[in-house]
Amino acid sequence: MRMTIYASVLPGALSIARSAYLAGNLSAKAKGRLHILDWYHSHDRNLSLTARHFGVSRRLLRIWRNRLAREGPRGLGDRSQRPHNPRKPTISPEIIAEVVRQRKKYPAWSKYKLKPLLPPILQTSVSTIGRILKRRGLIKRKYYQFTAIDVLSKRKVMRIYKTQSSANGALFLEECIKALPFVIRTVQTDNSAPYYIYPRNPKQNTYVEISHGADEREFYQQGNIYEDFEIMRNKIAWWEDVWNNIRPHQTLDYLTPNQYLERRQISRLPTKDVITLQT
Repeated sequence: MRMTIYASVLPGALSIARSAYLAGNLSAKAKGRLHILDWYHSHDRNLSLTARHFGVSRRLLRIWRNRLAREGPRGLGDRSQRPHNPRKPTISPEIIAEVVRQRKKYPAWSKYKLKPLLPPILQTSVSTIGRILKRRGLIKRKYYQFTAIDVLSKRKVMRIYKTQSSANGALFLEECIKALPFVIRTVQTDNSAPYYIYPRNPKQNTYVEISHGADEREFYQQGNIYEDFEIMRNKIAWWEDVWNNIRPHQTLDYLTPNQYLERRQISRLPTKDVITLQT
């Protein structure tokens, strides 16, 4: 491509443009614009003719011409799209540090639960807490724990799923049938048939609520939260084993659920005619 340099445009432009162009230091767009301006100068500086020839506006040609005069060939490159006065964060470093500290201390708690933990002097909105967690990469992938508990023996089945779909609910029921060492006669659930629990009546589902509280304190708050689904699934299987075979239960006279079931088979422990499985 032929290029002519016009010293009248900018004193010293000949040496600047030639060295930058030949060294390949100009961007492709800057080289193209320099070529257009070269054509413009070689055609009597006719803006209208140049604009029609290259399919650009006369206003844009004037901008490029003025940039070349002020800044030399490098002035023909694209401008940064960053605002001249970018918005500065308004969240204080103290609030950020406290939100991060509480999140690491209670990794399973949501932004709503973290807000009351902030000292009065560091109080901020729930949305701000959410933004801090997102920017710091502290938003955890959400998994769902399905739990079933035998109200007599406290034997539990726990599984982790990626969604709360009815299909996963059906899969979980199949898992319960396989895992429990007795026939399930009745299933009580808080969101589907066959036995419906009325809203705002926690006494109807106290076993599951107590169980979930123990999971929160003894499992999740102990750092058992992982992004990897397989690791999380293996961890919940480990916790199920601990619950059923290792953890003593006060309501069972400090037996484990499986110890209780074993003793029930060889002795006449107090029981009911019907065992209700809560999920």
